[in-house]
Amino acid sequence: MQKLAVRLTNYVVCKGVVKEEERKVYEYGFQTGLEVSLSFLISILIAVLGHMLLEGLLFLAIFIPLRSYAGGMHLKHYSYCLILSNITYTGILLLVKLIAVPMLFSILLLFAFIVAVWVLYPVKHMNRPIDRSEEIYFKKQLKQYLLIDAALAIVFLIFKNDKYLFLIMITFLLMVITMLIGKYKEWH
Repeated sequence: MQKLAVRLTNYVVCKGVVKEEERKVYEYGFQTGLEVSLSFLISILIAVLGHMLLEGLLFLAIFIPLRSYAGGMHLKHYSYCLILSNITYTGILLLVKLIAVPMLFSILLLFAFIVAVWVLYPVKHMNRPIDRSEEIYFKKQLKQYLLIDAALAIVFLIFKNDKYLFLIMITFLLMVITMLIGKYKEWH
């Protein structure tokens, strides 16, 4: 991805669209955009092949904002992250497809995991330091997403959709696990 990002940046610099002194910013932006796009496309492909597009989209809609605002585990290389993320994503979709879990179990665990996410916040990483104002903003955003996810879970509970309720719960379980690993790395 980095090589492609450098090529794209070289192209826009040569065309005069971007100044040479902005090169690093554009390389980072292109690389990040390419990595996120590839990850998203693979996730959609996995969900489509598993006949679980709605479940896959629900997972992404819940996990991405939580991960963005709460933090979590970081791997050293993008390729490791891509592989582990997609193995985990596939595993979660398979669990949702193959296992039936009582709704009471899912809702109780979900609310415990929501509290855990709130208590574990923030998970800091040396490559992405945040200042106090960012931390306050992220916590406010996290609170909003936790409330939205809780409300969504209640809707699924009311409509007796145990499958989607289980999906939300297991997504939060993954979030708690990545936050605990991130905290462990932060402390050591």
